[in-house]
Amino acid sequence: MSFASRVTFAVSCVATVGIIAYVHIEQALERERISATVREEIEAAKALIRDRIEKPFKVTMQQVLNVRVPFPTKSAAEIAFRTLRVDAEPQRSTVSVQLSVEENFLCATFTADTLFESNLDSISQLKKLRITINHWLDSIFLICETMAEFGDPPADMPEPMRAITGNVDA
Repeated sequence: MSFASRVTFAVSCVATVGIIAYVHIEQALERERISATVREEIEAAKALIRDRIEKPFKVTMQQVLNVRVPFPTKSAAEIAFRTLRVDAEPQRSTVSVQLSVEENFLCATFTADTLFESNLDSISQLKKLRITINHWLDSIFLICETMAEFGDPPADMPEPMRAITGNVDA
């Protein structure tokens, strides 16, 4: 073998070894980057699990009370319904009220969410529910007294929206 062939062979061997070393180093660095990412993901998952174990789950219960108030006629129940639905619950209230009329009954559903493990919150929620129901029953009592005092509305009395807006279509 000539000297030039030996030099060419040596250079090609060195280049091949260099390329192999470069590829090997790049692969090792890539594995290190991937394992660092995987380690970060594992640590994040551990932290999430630790947070869930340390912080108790918040279990909520829903306290619901259904009330049906009988009226002598369906129109009397509708008058009470229209009177009560005007007053929306305050934004700070955590008790929701749903009103409906079924035949001659005014139906109300009161709902309050309470946390299962927190006694103080549950007690305050139940107090709010009691206060809301008391206020609602006071309003019903006042409506019944007013209807008893003034009697049924006359047949030619316009509907409430028509009386307010003057609209014939309302």
